[in-house]
Amino acid sequence: MRTLSGFILVALLFSALEAQQIAGTYRQNDLTGLGHAVEKDPENAGLRLRLTQALLRRDSESAHPAKAQQRLDQAHAQFQRILELNPRAIVPLRVLALDSYMGKRFEQTVDIGRKLLEIAPEEMEVTRILLKALARLGRYEEGADLFIQWLRSGTMPSFGSVAGLVSVLSINTKFRAALDVRFTKAISERPRDVDLCLHHAIFLLETGRSESAWRAMHRGEALGLCDTRTGSRHAFARMMGSRAAEFTDSPSAVVGSDIGEMARYHEGHPKHAGLAMRYGRLLDLAGSRDRALVVYAKVCELNPGYWAAHYRTGKLLMEAGRHADAASWFAKANALRPLHLPGRLSQAVALIRAERVAEAVGLVMQSVSTHAPGPSTRELLKLMKEKSALVELAKMLKESVRAKPDPFAQAHLALTLKVLGRGSEARSVALAAERGGLGGIDGYPSIILYEVFDEQHPAALSDKK
Repeated sequence: MRTLSGFILVALLFSALEAQQIAGTYRQNDLTGLGHAVEKDPENAGLRLRLTQALLRRDSESAHPAKAQQRLDQAHAQFQRILELNPRAIVPLRVLALDSYMGKRFEQTVDIGRKLLEIAPEEMEVTRILLKALARLGRYEEGADLFIQWLRSGTMPSFGSVAGLVSVLSINTKFRAALDVRFTKAISERPRDVDLCLHHAIFLLETGRSESAWRAMHRGEALGLCDTRTGSRHAFARMMGSRAAEFTDSPSAVVGSDIGEMARYHEGHPKHAGLAMRYGRLLDLAGSRDRALVVYAKVCELNPGYWAAHYRTGKLLMEAGRHADAASWFAKANALRPLHLPGRLSQAVALIRAERVAEAVGLVMQSVSTHAPGPSTRELLKLMKEKSALVELAKMLKESVRAKPDPFAQAHLALTLKVLGRGSEARSVALAAERGGLGGIDGYPSIILYEVFDEQHPAALSDKK
């Protein structure tokens, strides 16, 4: 009898656990199951987003051209419906912008692309195709303005990608002329902007003006431009040397990573911010934190607008436990690149460690509607719990979600509640985030749902952020 009772108890527990696991959303990623789930819950934007992922997945079902086109049409219809449910859904806007460009519907590309950039200005791929669409439409002035605006945002891709894009855009002489005027104006307004100098050099080289390109590069190097990862000369300067010899000697042309030698170069050219930055970075990499901080301060004195020196100073001060000072330097860096998410999160960490909790919470709130929470956010939430800041963050997130429901903000709230130990409430909010448009990878639910439901997500899922 006891054995039978035991079996019944185990069965009941298993049933309860299974019910909890499947409650609220469809956990699998198969096309048929997701289709049925959407039929049962047609207002769920996240389920529809997952269905589009399954429709666009390349597999045996989509191998035939006719079937592939049918699935593309179905996915397109789902994206349109998602936007009806949530006009600020980033993924559908991104895909529809790309699709319209591939279909040569350039006016539509511009309309969708502009709408997306208002919501997520850091969308690099959409900015690229928007520039190309504007060029195709002959809207050169508008395209040139967008390019300079993108450059100033600090969110541009690697210089190699930019060089390729500039090369393509500059084939059109009218676009080239418009961009030339915009560069001249931008540099006159911000003559100490290192990024402007670098990208002006790229533009000049790609349009066949190698001597002018070297002048722009030398000007940028004098203001601090270098490879901030290694302390060497910037890779584009080295690449330029393979295409066009330097027309004049430059202090920046020195090579090597010997700290003593770089110290001598720095002493010989004390006003050259690029040599100073290279010297500081070599000290930084060698673990000479205090000496590196002194040199970085010199770089910032020579060029107060050089982001990299401010950011690295903040990082070193954090390592030294000088959290209030670090927060101040991160704030300066973030003023130069306001869209740099790691910078904002680093500043929030510094503020929390400096016991300036209210400021940290306010800073976190600035990005909750533009990004899904990643590993850095999770670490930040744990730190905020230690400093008793999570309750205030949860309160502000609730107010934000109540005023304007947003799946990313809801995802942040769900994780916050989970860390606070309010599991039931966290699960409810996570499901609401999916209904608002939060999706995962390859048709699966967002990793947020797995976390708040304490479930093991499929091995194929990985948080790339």
